[in-house]
Amino acid sequence: MKIRLMGLPAEIDQAVEALSATPLLDLIEVTDPYPNRGTSRMVRVYIEARLTGHDYDGPGLPGSRP
Repeated sequence: MKIRLMGLPAEIDQAVEALSATPLLDLIEVTDPYPNRGTSRMVRVYIEARLTGHDYDGPGLPGSRP
């Protein structure tokens, strides 16, 4: 799955740290921060992750309703 985080650099660092410590997620790739447009102090980070212990080949999650 792909995740985009937007926030101040310190917030992004804390969020990535929290997500990487979550046993439910395996973070495959985390990009370097991209500055937002204009004079914003906010940045964007893109994360590629997968749920740990599961292989998802089809649509939806196991146990979810169609």
